[in-house]
Amino acid sequence: MHTTGAVRGMLPALVGAVLFMSGDDVCAQSIYAGVKGGISIPSLRGGNSEISEGYSSRMGPDAGIYVGDRLSDAFAVQVEALYSSQGGKKNGMQLIPDGTLPAGTVPPGVSLYANYNNETALNYLEVPVVIRYSINTRGSLGLSNLYVDAGPYVGFLLSATNRTGGVSSLYLDKSGTPLLLPPAGQPVPPMDFSATTDVSSDISKVNAGITGGIGIAKSLGPGDLVLDARGAYGLRNIQTDPKNGRNNTGNFVIALGYEVQI
Repeated sequence: MHTTGAVRGMLPALVGAVLFMSGDDVCAQSIYAGVKGGISIPSLRGGNSEISEGYSSRMGPDAGIYVGDRLSDAFAVQVEALYSSQGGKKNGMQLIPDGTLPAGTVPPGVSLYANYNNETALNYLEVPVVIRYSINTRGSLGLSNLYVDAGPYVGFLLSATNRTGGVSSLYLDKSGTPLLLPPAGQPVPPMDFSATTDVSSDISKVNAGITGGIGIAKSLGPGDLVLDARGAYGLRNIQTDPKNGRNNTGNFVIALGYEVQI
């Protein structure tokens, strides 16, 4: 994928920018690096379309690496590269998107409903750049520091998959009025909605937003064990076609990591 290749090319430059942003004043002890991983609890906000509304949270992995420069005892700037799983799920009676049913099942322009499971998984490579403010509490509760961080991020879509499942009859509305076949007026036989569909062409390749959170660090061995909680909100609509709705994606992440001075 061209997007993934471009991101790989950017990462060395991002790391280099952090390492040399302070010019000749940077000393080795000011630079730190870490790894972290945890659980992403994403959500799809907005909608503006029955197809894109009503999603609840799903869970997925969130993990990556980061490097930072301590500009002072309190402030640091930190660049990260994270794999972030986002998206949402919607189960129960819902509108069937165009193109889901086999051609000829219903006349063009007729909207139908079914009772089935629907989950959309959006996987991103995200690059946040955050300012981190630390409160030194060494000796208090055994912690090295508490910190808050915030800043912008850019997300590059790696994959977008829609998974559906379940067996359902077809209905004319959300209240469950059955679709009847002429001339006998019999309901349409139940249909199997089990499918996995690549929907990456329906999702914008680049997202951007803001992120921020809070964390604690405890000295352990040569570095610090870090527990981090952070939220993020994308400022761009993720759909490429407005007829599919206008959603913003975001998530809440709880992660455990380890960082050392380099």
